[in-house]
Amino acid sequence: MTHSLAITRWLLTQHHIVANIIISDKKTNV
Repeated sequence: MTHSLAITRWLLTQHHIVANIIISDKKTNV
């Protein structure tokens, strides 16, 4: 269970980073 929780937390962190990059790109384009 702990291992799965660590993976889930890592995936959420990766998604958060990607979302920030996409938002930054959109702001730059505009």
